[in-house]
Amino acid sequence: MNKEQKRRVSVWTDFGKLEEVILHRPGKEMENLDPERLTELLFEDLPDLPQMQKDHDYFAKLLRDNDVKVHYIEELAGDLFDQRPDLKEPFVNKFLSESNLTPSITAIAKKWLMNLSSGKAMVDAMIAGATPEELGIKSDRSLILDPLPNILFQRDPFSTIGNGFMISNFTKSARKRESMFIDYIMRFHPDFTDATTYYKRTMPDSIEGGDVIVLNKQTILIGVSERTSAKAIQKLAAIIRSDSTTSFKHVYAITLPESRLFMHLDTVFAVVDYAKFIAHPILFADDIKLKITDYWPEMPITLSMSLREFLKFVLNTEPTIITCGDKSRLDAAREQWNEATNVLVIAPGKLIGYNRSPLTTAALRKSGVEVLEIPSSELIRGRGGPHCMAMPIRRAQTKCCPMPSNDCHSNC
Repeated sequence: MNKEQKRRVSVWTDFGKLEEVILHRPGKEMENLDPERLTELLFEDLPDLPQMQKDHDYFAKLLRDNDVKVHYIEELAGDLFDQRPDLKEPFVNKFLSESNLTPSITAIAKKWLMNLSSGKAMVDAMIAGATPEELGIKSDRSLILDPLPNILFQRDPFSTIGNGFMISNFTKSARKRESMFIDYIMRFHPDFTDATTYYKRTMPDSIEGGDVIVLNKQTILIGVSERTSAKAIQKLAAIIRSDSTTSFKHVYAITLPESRLFMHLDTVFAVVDYAKFIAHPILFADDIKLKITDYWPEMPITLSMSLREFLKFVLNTEPTIITCGDKSRLDAAREQWNEATNVLVIAPGKLIGYNRSPLTTAALRKSGVEVLEIPSSELIRGRGGPHCMAMPIRRAQTKCCPMPSNDCHSNC
């Protein structure tokens, strides 16, 4: 195996042929959701776990049927701790230190985790959380160690950027521990240690993977949202700029409303092929001017233009923008709520989406995009779609320009 084959991290555009992806199969953490704490844990409802797992398995099988290698975060982390038992104790110490437990409960939880039968069992328990009964203590609390239900959405804890990655510093305390697993995998797993670190979870400003879109080999788009700060984007751009091996030349920040409805850029915007996109009309209508800042120069440059004008400026060709919900403002709002724009592209012009956005799906198909639908009644209860659930770690590089006379093939 040569070095390029060993280094699995390689994503130079969000629409290249998907080769490898990281998922999390939902587990006991969904049964440890306390109805009285749903808002705190950032979940919308109590899912039916057997059906949720069935739907997720359908998603994973569809990926495999399309020649995508599927990794599970819990298996990667579990295998790492079995191969490197010396890493278990420092990881457990760090995980529990970020779990807001008392010293006495921390000691009990540490002993419980360290005595589990395998690395995978330990990781599963950390994600699931722990009841007083499991820890052998008496308490009036339903859970002592909080679960991590949002780890279902593997797009958020990190983002693959070229041959490197950034690890998220989550805004919400309920999610901060999620990025610990990929942090250890990227630092210590032999398949990933060649990747370049562009942002660490310990950096002071918040940034999340759902806001990061790799447009092509020269251009990265990042949403400034309620979860991602402009300061973090500026820092990330400076670090990538210092990498002499990268081909990137621009990091554009698109300012979004600070609302959970638009919590990440991928909830309102998606690349589906070269110069072809889905966008929410409330934010991206042709008459709406966006604040867009290029953080690549040492002195950032701020632009004011519509999404169409911006994409034409960046791509040097007229973009096709498919409207979420097609024509109606009400339909756009309803279908965006059902994650119509949160699709996972598995090849240029071919994507996976939920089976609950018929108008957007029809518009995509009319434009020549192949749409594969998956069941979603339980998966959607955490407010995330196929894009949220999957983190690509390897995509094939693609010649993506529409006309042979255009010289941008090498930049795609």
